[in-house]
Amino acid sequence: MATGSDQAGLLRLLPPVAGVAWLLLALSDRGVVLPDLCLAGFAVGLPSADQYVATLALVPLSMVSANWAAMIVAMMVPLLFVPLLQVRSMSLKRMRPFVMGFFAAGYLAVWIIAGSAFLGLAVTIHIASRDGRGGILMALAVAAIWQMSPWKQAALNRCHGRRALAAFGPAAYRDALVAGLAHGGWCLLSCWALMLVALVAPTFHFAAMLCVSLYIWAERLEHPRPPRWTLGVPMRGLRALAWRLRNERVGAHATGMWPNRQ
Repeated sequence: MATGSDQAGLLRLLPPVAGVAWLLLALSDRGVVLPDLCLAGFAVGLPSADQYVATLALVPLSMVSANWAAMIVAMMVPLLFVPLLQVRSMSLKRMRPFVMGFFAAGYLAVWIIAGSAFLGLAVTIHIASRDGRGGILMALAVAAIWQMSPWKQAALNRCHGRRALAAFGPAAYRDALVAGLAHGGWCLLSCWALMLVALVAPTFHFAAMLCVSLYIWAERLEHPRPPRWTLGVPMRGLRALAWRLRNERVGAHATGMWPNRQ
């Protein structure tokens, strides 16, 4: 099993990685570093769909992959904390870095490969809507239906699962890679509609990514539920956020940083 120091080390690693990616996305949203880091946010601002397609065709595949990877690292790395702890707890100490690396590689590979489909779908929505507002309304409608569907809940339930891993030899690396691919696949199936909303959002692209990321994180705090048509609201996540804000306010009152109401 992973020790407390192992868990603390992993906690120290993941937030900075995600934080750097979020910083790059925030700076690129202002045009300071890596302009137009998320290409869909750049696309919906173009005057016409033809110009969008022409511009996207000129972007190197390596740049598209790097840009999409930055978005995935920012939004999905926090979701990997629990799965990586599970993988770590099921592997031998000397093999843990490699086993965890294979798992993360499989997970990231699913999202990188899906990037071309997401960008193509964003192009299609942009062409169909002819403006950013129509595109975001279309994406929101699709996301609302998917979020209420039993298939969404079934995929989200599978995100809570864990696979058995071999303990020794090449089989351990193979199992970790397969587990990463499977977890990435279920995560993709669960989150695709919300990610599409983040991609087609026009001028508030970064804010949309942040909101979608928080919502996806809140969903993972919910216990698995029977798949059925329902309006699923991540109440545990909202309560956790409210508890955190309340504690920070209490702490601010105690230190005199939060003004008291008269």
